[in-house]
Amino acid sequence: MGIKYKARRSLLVDQTLKVLFAGRDTTAATITFLTHCLATHPPVLERLREEILAQIGEADTPTFEDPGLNACYPIW
Repeated sequence: MGIKYKARRSLLVDQTLKVLFAGRDTTAATITFLTHCLATHPPVLERLREEILAQIGEADTPTFEDPGLNACYPIW
């Protein structure tokens, strides 16, 4: 009894790549939807811009050391 199954190496590689790249599509869809929402709701976009500028300033480039940003992204 029991199921005998021999997985080919190429099948395992294909399945692994599907799992690894599956997040790419959902991330792209989320960013696209966010961009659409911000483009169709200018007051929300302006509020977001103001909050970002309040955190990092107009002349600065954001880094992971900025206050507020490191709360979202752990620094290893």
